[in-house]
Amino acid sequence: MVSIDDKYLVVVEESSCGTEGDVVFLLDNSGSVSKSDFKLMLGFVKDVVKKFIVSKTKVQVGLETFETGVQTEFKLGTHGNTQDVLDAVDKVSYVGGGGTNTGDALKHLRTTSFSTAFGKKC
Repeated sequence: MVSIDDKYLVVVEESSCGTEGDVVFLLDNSGSVSKSDFKLMLGFVKDVVKKFIVSKTKVQVGLETFETGVQTEFKLGTHGNTQDVLDAVDKVSYVGGGGTNTGDALKHLRTTSFSTAFGKKC
């Protein structure tokens, strides 16, 4: 499932591998977004993550940011509990530069972020 509004893109992929789901957040970190808006996006991520039971067998969370290129902040399954994910989100830095290369970011999300190499269960 893909959910889009004017500031957020969230892709949730259902899994048949014994987990409740894999969630990867994709945040615009380009010059199109102010630092205050980026902080709002990080707050949104944290609010959503707090609703999950994060573990290897429940919900795995990943986070990608993009501007001209894509930056993997953390892959699926990198953090084994909700608090560790929240702490990792707090460490994501605002770049606020480069172009807004949404197309390549979405391609990366589709082809890489949900791959087994990036933590997908199967």
